[in-house]
Amino acid sequence: MRVILLVLLAANLLFGAEARPRIRAVTAFIEIGRDDYVVKISDAQKFLASAKTALNNAGFEGAGGRITTQPFPVYTRGMKHDEALAFIRALREAASKGRSALNIGPAMINDGDDPAEAALLADILSDTSVNANLIVADENGIHWRGVREAAKLIKRVSERSPHGDGNFNFAAIAMMKPYGPY
Repeated sequence: MRVILLVLLAANLLFGAEARPRIRAVTAFIEIGRDDYVVKISDAQKFLASAKTALNNAGFEGAGGRITTQPFPVYTRGMKHDEALAFIRALREAASKGRSALNIGPAMINDGDDPAEAALLADILSDTSVNANLIVADENGIHWRGVREAAKLIKRVSERSPHGDGNFNFAAIAMMKPYGPY
């Protein structure tokens, strides 16, 4: 709640009583596990609802909710392919109960990460409406393996999801710092 108050204070200083910008989304960052994801998502949705109310009451329209987890390979590690897909579907269902967007984080953060995670992400994006990404560059330079895996992923998703629409939920990103909402 302190974060909301600081945002509102900063907004009042910047905009005063003038027209305020529309807020696209407020993001709740959570770390989940296989056994606690329902509670963590529910708690995040309660926070997002209170943030939306506070922001709307302060004159800011919009403020949809987005939940972003740690990178999905952390909590799907050791799962078989079909188990991981089923788990991501369960996460999506839990998030959809509160009408929150869900971002499951990057498939690959470093160029040495397992490209099998990018292949799994292609199946996830073809099957569910979650958002995710793959990091293709950071302060150490371009991740050429990541670039190649992102290209393969985009092609697979274009072939497997209706009209290739699953690609609208994917981003090949560069220079994203921790706790970036995408």
